[in-house]
Amino acid sequence: MNEPFFIKSSGKEILTTGSVHTFDLSNIELILSDLKFIIQFSDDGGKQRMESSVVSDKGIMIQLFNFNNPLGIGLTSPQKIGTYKNKELYFIFTIYALNKSSVKLLHYTFYSGDNINTDAGRS
Repeated sequence: MNEPFFIKSSGKEILTTGSVHTFDLSNIELILSDLKFIIQFSDDGGKQRMESSVVSDKGIMIQLFNFNNPLGIGLTSPQKIGTYKNKELYFIFTIYALNKSSVKLLHYTFYSGDNINTDAGRS
Protein backbone atom coordinates (compact mmCIF):
# COMPACT_ATOMS: atom_id res chain seq x y z
CA MET A 1 0.00 0.00 0.00
CA ASN A 2 1.38 3.42 -0.99
CA GLU A 3 0.88 6.00 1.72
CA PRO A 4 1.19 9.74 0.95
CA PHE A 5 4.61 11.11 1.80
CA PHE A 6 5.27 14.79 2.55
CA ILE A 7 8.33 16.73 3.61
CA LYS A 8 8.01 20.00 5.52
CA SER A 9 10.46 22.55 6.88
CA SER A 10 9.28 25.29 9.24
CA GLY A 11 5.71 24.42 8.28
CA LYS A 12 6.38 24.90 4.55
CA GLU A 13 5.67 21.91 2.33
CA ILE A 14 8.49 20.96 -0.03
CA LEU A 15 6.97 20.72 -3.49
CA THR A 16 10.09 19.45 -5.19
CA THR A 17 13.79 19.33 -4.52
CA GLY A 18 16.71 17.97 -6.46
CA SER A 19 20.14 18.30 -7.98
CA VAL A 20 21.10 18.60 -11.61
CA HIS A 21 24.29 19.12 -13.59
CA THR A 22 24.27 21.28 -16.67
CA PHE A 23 25.02 19.24 -19.78
CA ASP A 24 27.50 21.90 -20.87
CA LEU A 25 27.52 25.62 -20.06
CA SER A 26 23.89 26.03 -21.14
CA ASN A 27 20.81 27.09 -19.15
CA ILE A 28 18.83 24.91 -16.82
CA GLU A 29 15.04 24.97 -17.09
CA LEU A 30 13.02 24.03 -14.01
CA ILE A 31 9.36 23.47 -14.83
CA LEU A 32 6.80 23.26 -12.03
CA SER A 33 3.44 22.45 -13.61
CA ASP A 34 2.91 25.41 -15.97
CA LEU A 35 5.57 27.66 -14.35
CA LYS A 36 9.01 27.89 -15.97
CA PHE A 37 12.20 29.00 -14.23
CA ILE A 38 15.22 29.48 -16.49
CA ILE A 39 18.58 29.51 -14.72
CA GLN A 40 21.21 31.18 -16.90
CA PHE A 41 24.92 31.27 -16.06
CA SER A 42 27.09 34.20 -17.16
CA ASP A 43 30.66 35.26 -16.48
CA ASP A 44 31.79 38.86 -16.85
CA GLY A 45 34.79 38.91 -14.48
CA GLY A 46 32.89 40.99 -11.91
CA LYS A 47 31.38 40.20 -8.54
CA GLN A 48 28.90 37.41 -7.99
CA ARG A 49 25.40 38.69 -8.47
CA MET A 50 21.93 37.63 -9.48
CA GLU A 51 19.44 39.37 -11.76
CA SER A 52 15.93 38.24 -12.56
CA SER A 53 13.36 39.19 -15.16
CA VAL A 54 9.89 38.09 -16.15
CA VAL A 55 9.97 36.41 -19.58
CA SER A 56 6.26 35.53 -19.78
CA ASP A 57 3.19 35.46 -17.55
CA LYS A 58 4.33 32.01 -16.35
CA GLY A 59 8.11 32.32 -16.71
CA ILE A 60 11.07 33.95 -15.01
CA MET A 61 14.74 34.15 -15.98
CA ILE A 62 17.28 34.07 -13.16
CA GLN A 63 20.69 35.13 -14.43
CA LEU A 64 23.62 34.17 -12.22
CA PHE A 65 26.88 36.01 -12.81
CA ASN A 66 30.26 34.57 -11.79
CA PHE A 67 28.89 31.61 -9.80
CA ASN A 68 32.13 29.60 -10.06
CA ASN A 69 33.00 28.35 -6.61
CA PRO A 70 33.69 24.69 -5.75
CA LEU A 71 32.51 25.41 -2.17
CA GLY A 72 29.13 26.59 -3.42
CA ILE A 73 27.30 29.88 -3.86
CA GLY A 74 23.62 30.51 -3.42
CA LEU A 75 20.83 32.00 -1.40
CA THR A 76 21.09 32.00 2.39
CA SER A 77 17.34 31.53 2.92
CA PRO A 78 14.28 30.68 0.80
CA GLN A 79 12.94 33.62 -1.22
CA LYS A 80 9.27 34.24 -1.95
CA ILE A 81 8.99 34.31 -5.75
CA GLY A 82 5.26 34.24 -6.38
CA THR A 83 2.23 32.04 -5.92
CA TYR A 84 1.38 28.49 -6.90
CA LYS A 85 -2.04 26.89 -6.49
CA ASN A 86 -3.21 29.81 -4.35
CA LYS A 87 -0.26 29.49 -1.94
CA GLU A 88 2.98 31.39 -1.48
CA LEU A 89 5.85 29.92 -3.54
CA TYR A 90 9.41 29.97 -2.19
CA PHE A 91 12.69 29.00 -3.90
CA ILE A 92 16.24 28.41 -2.69
CA PHE A 93 19.33 27.12 -4.50
CA THR A 94 23.06 26.54 -4.27
CA ILE A 95 25.43 26.32 -7.26
CA TYR A 96 28.76 24.49 -7.36
CA ALA A 97 31.35 24.78 -10.12
CA LEU A 98 35.02 23.82 -10.23
CA ASN A 99 35.82 26.87 -12.37
CA LYS A 100 34.16 29.18 -14.89
CA SER A 101 34.56 26.73 -17.77
CA SER A 102 33.22 23.67 -15.92
CA VAL A 103 29.66 22.40 -15.82
CA LYS A 104 27.53 23.63 -12.92
CA LEU A 105 25.79 21.61 -10.22
CA LEU A 106 22.49 23.09 -9.05
CA HIS A 107 20.79 22.04 -5.80
CA TYR A 108 17.27 23.50 -5.56
CA THR A 109 14.09 23.39 -3.49
CA PHE A 110 10.62 24.81 -4.08
CA TYR A 111 8.39 25.30 -1.01
CA SER A 112 4.64 25.87 -0.73
CA GLY A 113 3.75 28.43 1.94
CA ASP A 114 0.63 29.93 3.41
CA ASN A 115 -2.68 30.23 1.56
CA ILE A 116 -3.20 33.47 -0.32
CA ASN A 117 -6.45 35.16 0.70
CA THR A 118 -8.05 36.03 -2.64
CA ASP A 119 -11.00 37.72 -0.90
CA ALA A 120 -8.86 40.25 1.01
CA GLY A 121 -10.39 43.71 1.00
CA ARG A 122 -13.83 42.57 -0.19
CA SER A 123 -16.95 43.35 1.83
